[in-house]
Amino acid sequence: GVTFMPLSPTFEKYEVEQEVRAAGADVVMTSAQDFHKFEWVLDDSRNNNKNPVKLVVLFDGKHDKHVTYEELRDEGKGRKLAQIPHFDVNPEKDMLFLIHTSGTTGAPKCAMVPHRIVLNSSDRTGMTKGLTSALIFPMGHMSGSFHVSISISSGSKTILFDDSNAEHIAKSIEKYGIQTLGIFPYTAKQLVDQGLLDKYDLSSLKAIMSVGAAFPPNCAQVFIDKYKLMFMEGYGMTEYIPVSGRMGVGEYIPGNCGQVLPGTEAKVIDLTTGESLGPNTDGEICVRGVNLIAGYLNNPKAWEAAVDGEGWYRTGDIGHYDEKERLFITDRLKEVVRIGVDNHYINISPVEIEQYVLTHPAVSEVGVVGVNNRAGTHRPRAYVKVKEGHTVSAEELKKFVSDTLAYTKRLTGGVVFVDNINRTTYDVDLGDKTICNPLPFFHRFGGMLGNIGMCGVPFKNVIPNFFYNVKLIVNTINKHQCTYLFGTPTMIIDILNYLETNKIKLDSLKGFNTGGSSMPINVAHRIQKIIPTCTDVRVAYGATEAGELLSRGHNQMIGYWRDEKNTRAAIDSSNWYKSGDLATMNEHGYIKIVGRIKEMIIRGGENIVEWSPREVEELLHKHPDILDAYVCGVPDHRTGEEVCAWIQPKDPIKKPTEAEIREFCKQRITYFKVPRYVLFVDKFPLTPAGKVKNFVMREQSCRILGLNEK
Repeated sequence: GVTFMPLSPTFEKYEVEQEVRAAGADVVMTSAQDFHKFEWVLDDSRNNNKNPVKLVVLFDGKHDKHVTYEELRDEGKGRKLAQIPHFDVNPEKDMLFLIHTSGTTGAPKCAMVPHRIVLNSSDRTGMTKGLTSALIFPMGHMSGSFHVSISISSGSKTILFDDSNAEHIAKSIEKYGIQTLGIFPYTAKQLVDQGLLDKYDLSSLKAIMSVGAAFPPNCAQVFIDKYKLMFMEGYGMTEYIPVSGRMGVGEYIPGNCGQVLPGTEAKVIDLTTGESLGPNTDGEICVRGVNLIAGYLNNPKAWEAAVDGEGWYRTGDIGHYDEKERLFITDRLKEVVRIGVDNHYINISPVEIEQYVLTHPAVSEVGVVGVNNRAGTHRPRAYVKVKEGHTVSAEELKKFVSDTLAYTKRLTGGVVFVDNINRTTYDVDLGDKTICNPLPFFHRFGGMLGNIGMCGVPFKNVIPNFFYNVKLIVNTINKHQCTYLFGTPTMIIDILNYLETNKIKLDSLKGFNTGGSSMPINVAHRIQKIIPTCTDVRVAYGATEAGELLSRGHNQMIGYWRDEKNTRAAIDSSNWYKSGDLATMNEHGYIKIVGRIKEMIIRGGENIVEWSPREVEELLHKHPDILDAYVCGVPDHRTGEEVCAWIQPKDPIKKPTEAEIREFCKQRITYFKVPRYVLFVDKFPLTPAGKVKNFVMREQSCRILGLNEK
């Protein structure tokens, strides 16, 4: 009857506490390596003896206060229960596990998975006692937790992998006699391309299920022909798993996910009208039935928006069913390519083109996207990685497609050859302009710039890394001969300092586009001196929301997601967005940002960050020696702003040191939110209503610290 919730190993103490408290966790199971992340959650002195955790189990190592898995196992050796204890579990209302969605449709949410989903699925998945299966999917993914739960329920054996390398998988199949294998298409293709099917004995395999993406038909046929096994493309999602069921040996059809399982209903609806469609007509797939999750934890509004009044969950997947009611998934709703045909539009799937291009003997990998044309429609473009030892031209591949597929699916957007089609970073040639984009994707402008190249805009987009590194940015610009650089003033200052110190030139660079905070005029002069080829320097202004300064225009957001109240507060009836920024405009129409009404701190450098000081204040209030605390931003010549904390200690004589305050914060929040300055005070500047005067704090902080506001 225990509910479990897998946590990401990347979490630190503060995030761990939020998850533990949100889930109301009674038991924590962790490795000795990660135990320190839970220690402060378990500290009764800082939790007013309200620590929810009652038991800690360590997978490895030893501890004086907590039990290890080895001790639990030894405790039960040689002992037998006279009777199996009864656990009063309600399959409908009691949760088996909690797991976060991927966040591909809005912010990630925590799905509540009840026991009934596993009970309804145990006899339908084919996992029975004596069966040996393999789990490559991570436990933090719905497929991983679901697989393990079914394995325990059915009494089957599951082999867990800590390394998804293709050869390691092949060795394990041979070693353990694995019979069923769930696998990603890319990994399966590696097994074939690297000759591992001949190098290792994989004859124990009886069934393979592909998940995550469409499977190359020629690759699937290699497995079927060699091992006479059952092959299927699985279909499900965090909110509903599994949707469709098994099929027999020899029944494989590319894209076929089998028939919908008993207890599950599915329908295909028109993307425009929402009406149900008949066989062999693509539309959005909707599902409902016994395997639908119970909702999102502590977020009933999000769940109400995801499921309609009749219980249908809209998946966002495009597909159809045939005359035998077999389900076929053809694409994601957001990934279709719109083609103009005789004054109307038709949607085609890039997956179909990709699968066909992969049948060419010289093609190793391919990705097809739609690029914009002047008519407002798309043209299919293929990014191709050629197999080692093979050659093929763009014209040959275009002809290869046009000779077989419909004219609407021809590669009229072109063929671009690449060294790798990477799933996390990319460097694809989209024209004669080359942009270096070191901005993080979680920031709106970084994400927009990272994706705009895939929409037909003619430039090459180079992403140095997901972590800020000046040396890497400079090396990337020279290696790829980047002509434009996007970044914050802080990044530009760091780059100029690095160039001067190391006597490096950036002769290819023609322009800087900067934003996030104002850029001093002396920095612009330094650019002209150190990089004389860089004559196009632009300082952009735009709040995260798109754009007391008011703005409106084509690049403004529609509103806040499912939050009409805040949308009305931010955008007036004439569609003016109230930015919360203070600005002046001179006689020539130039805008100067002079301050902010909103109490946000914008800090450049390693990250482009705009966040509320309230998060730091709430953390400081948890310090046992702090009575009250407020935070403001103070100017910094490099980062734009730094964090200054005003602290009122409980005992002025035994107050904590500045170093102790910073260390307390370092262990619990991201580094850029840690206060650089700490001021101990007896009182705070307050309004008659009792609210802190943030602008007064800033002015006094600058005076005390000797900082220049200009």
